Amino acid sequence: MSQPKLSICILTYNLAKYLEILLESIYVQINCFSSEEIELIISDNCSTDTTEQLVSSWMEKFEGFSHVKK
Repeated sequence: MSQPKLSICILTYNLAKYLEILLESIYVQINCFSSEEIELIISDNCSTDTTEQLVSSWMEKFEGFSHVKK
């Protein structure tokens, strides 16, 4: 597996409503690239909102991308 050419790093804390919009935008744009070119990293700082559930559901959509890991 080659190293990704682009790393997208997201730091979040209780921002689920904005994170949904961001992930949708990334998902639409990431489809223009090969799955080996993109790495997506989400760091949640113990959010008390629905961030964890939101990220889990989006991880299923991003499963086809080899550098996206839970």
